[in-house]
Order: sequence, then structure tokens, then C-alpha cells
Amino acid sequence: MGLIKANALKQVFSRQEDRLVWHFDAQTLWVEPWGLHSFRVRATQNAQMDVQEDWALLPKPQGQSGSIQIGPHEATIVNGNITARISDVGKLTFFNQRGQVLLEEQVRNRVDVTADYCSALDMEAREFYPILGGD
Repeated sequence: MGLIKANALKQVFSRQEDRLVWHFDAQTLWVEPWGLHSFRVRATQNAQMDVQEDWALLPKPQGQSGSIQIGPHEATIVNGNITARISDVGKLTFFNQRGQVLLEEQVRNRVDVTADYCSALDMEAREFYPILGGD
């Protein structure tokens, strides 16, 4: 069974407070509203997201909430004039209010053989490196 069919059988998207969460295998991705027309994106391969360290450059504005839609093969979150879409295989794309792509993760693998990015290069959208001396 391919990854897409396996993803369809298992819930990979969820909503936690005001953030859109994608979780599959050992990876978790958070997209949350952070200011006017913007998002904060965090990803980890740890068992839990590190929420003890904020790491944000600016404090989170109060009273903001994005509109989240979760479907079987993708999920979106809208904050003002910007939309973030996560595919069921974890590819993250940002769109402006006219639906034009602003930023798209570079993926080149064979996880979805029907996708336009299907390739033998086996490049993932996100790479994780260990912190030397860490756990």
C-alpha cells in the first residue's frame, strides 16, 4: 500500500488550539497565525514540539485565530490575505489572496507518483540535523 493510501487510512491532520498540525511517521509540522497576514511554522522529529523555548523573534499577537479546513488529502489555514496548504504527504505551500503561489517547499521524491514533483532524486521538503552534544 502506497504512502498516500496509508495516510488516508490514518489521520495526519489535526487542529490544536489555533494551529494546523500535520503529523506522520516521526515528523510533526505546526502552522499557526502569527501577526497580520503571516504564519509561524515549526517542524520537529522529536517526540514532542519544544514549547519551553519560544524561539520566536516577536511575541505572539493576542486574539488571532486562523480559519482551518481539514480534508482527506490536504488541509489549509487562512490568516488574513495568506493561505498555507499542507498536502497529505507534508508538502507546505503558501498562497496570496488571489490564489497565486508565494512560496512552495522543494520536494523531489516518489512518495506520490501522480504528483508533479515525482522524481528519483529523493529530496524531502525538510531536512533535520542533530544538535551536537544534544540527546
